[in-house]
Amino acid sequence: MRLTHASWKEGRISITPEHADDLWHLELLIEPGDQVRARTERKIKIGDPSADRSIKVIKKHVTLTLEAQKTEHTGTNLRISGTILEAPEDLPRGSHHSITITPGDELTLQKKEWPRFQRERLEEALRKKAQTYLLVLFDREEALFATLSATGTRIIAREQGDVAKKAETEHHKTDFYKHLANLTENLANTHAAERIILASPQFWSAYLRNALPPHLKNTSVSVTCSAVSESAIPEILKRPELGALLIDERARTEELITERLLEALAKDKAGYGLEDVQNLVTQGNVQMLAVSETTIRSKREHGTYTELETLLRQAESLGADIHILTTPSAARKIDSLGGIACIQRW
Repeated sequence: MRLTHASWKEGRISITPEHADDLWHLELLIEPGDQVRARTERKIKIGDPSADRSIKVIKKHVTLTLEAQKTEHTGTNLRISGTILEAPEDLPRGSHHSITITPGDELTLQKKEWPRFQRERLEEALRKKAQTYLLVLFDREEALFATLSATGTRIIAREQGDVAKKAETEHHKTDFYKHLANLTENLANTHAAERIILASPQFWSAYLRNALPPHLKNTSVSVTCSAVSESAIPEILKRPELGALLIDERARTEELITERLLEALAKDKAGYGLEDVQNLVTQGNVQMLAVSETTIRSKREHGTYTELETLLRQAESLGADIHILTTPSAARKIDSLGGIACIQRW
């Protein structure tokens, strides 16, 4: 993400998303009621409607200002729908229209007020390069490959080896880890992975690491895990060995946040669910508040986001730390608690 202009007094910034991950950040930044200004493409029909052959469709680029009502992220673009505030004369004010943003498109975003948690999300997007890590979970018989990026974890491959007979064990290990090393190299290149995390129960990690080419050895880190399964990924992200590697990675941060929440819950020092959290905020008894991205999306879709937004701003004004949890594992845990939870001050 690139910031080209900022006028915080007026609540207005101009930004350019540079990667697909930036569109994901933008979707969470743009709220109902915000003003968005950008260039978009219109299709205009020219000719006699009664004579199909005489009709021509031309594409015209226009600049629109919308009051945002809905955002939709498809992975490659961000569609912003709303009502027109400013546009060329042939587009009446108040009519519904949409703007599609792709990486490289500049837009201006204006809010009545920028709460601290939104400013922090923007700063995170501005300082962050689009980084991808390759996770390799394996033992002597199977392997699971996943990518870790700002948008979360995605399983990309599974590999099953043949169980070797006792006499063939050493030869089998050599062949299987050589095969995994080749697959690791191919997937790291395909997904432009900057670092590789090797996770394995017991001591199997050394076998694969030794089979990797030198340039991958230098970018890999080894950790232990309890199993070769998707459910083991949150456990891996909390490993202290990954602290330096994933210090800025949202996935690790969110796992630690949910862990703190669950520990507080076990000590009866946490609240969960909208009504419970609202009561604690009213009392000023909230130290940290977390809400899932799925809850925010749901509230926006059902037109009830204003209530949640007011609650978040109120909690922040009382000094609470606000966290929007977006990675699948962390979001699922908060969703199981009603989509929102908090740690009490006392």
